[in-house]
Amino acid sequence: MNPVKHNLAITLAIATVFAIGAARADDVVSLRTESRSLERNAAVTGETQANSRISQDFASFAGSDANAGNLVTGLRRGTPVTLTTSSGTSQQPSSVSFTPPTRPMGNGNVYISLALAKQQLASLGVTQPTPEQLKAALVGGTVTTGSGTDARTVTLTGVLTQRSQCMVWGNIAKSQGVSLGSVVSGMKSANHDLTAIHSHQVSAVSAAATSVSAGGGM
Repeated sequence: MNPVKHNLAITLAIATVFAIGAARADDVVSLRTESRSLERNAAVTGETQANSRISQDFASFAGSDANAGNLVTGLRRGTPVTLTTSSGTSQQPSSVSFTPPTRPMGNGNVYISLALAKQQLASLGVTQPTPEQLKAALVGGTVTTGSGTDARTVTLTGVLTQRSQCMVWGNIAKSQGVSLGSVVSGMKSANHDLTAIHSHQVSAVSAAATSVSAGGGM
């Protein structure tokens, strides 16, 4: 290779590495910001509204609204989670339970955990996981994709297990070969919706107060 072209290729490679590193650093900062915003929004809109909004983003992935709600509640409280196949699916009826290895988690960390588990399974070609596959992605286990000669079994450490070992989110995502960018985007959308809900709540309270005040003056 021409020396000039060789040096240019090396320079471009180094620049690319730095660019990727900078992008990851930006994602980590944005993740922290959105996570804090999610906590603030949960405080003002109420825990029920926050849990419902987070569950909304993972209902399809979890297989049902009930499964998504169980996941959010279980991770928030650090209590056992039960996942079942919903009626009418092509999956064989099954049910699994597990206890999160993490302590009770904040809303932001709950969102990140589920989003990373979803991305990891998607990277393996699993977009509609069984309860067993969901459990494996979260606390560890094996996931088999394909069939016959194309079957492949992968052992997963589990997002929650990694987190319980004091791994930061950036390193967990890196170990799985996934990006934090889409996690940040999802959290931004959730925060936007919760902010809108809070604004509606404030308006409703204000309107009610005005109505009472007007009635009292008659």
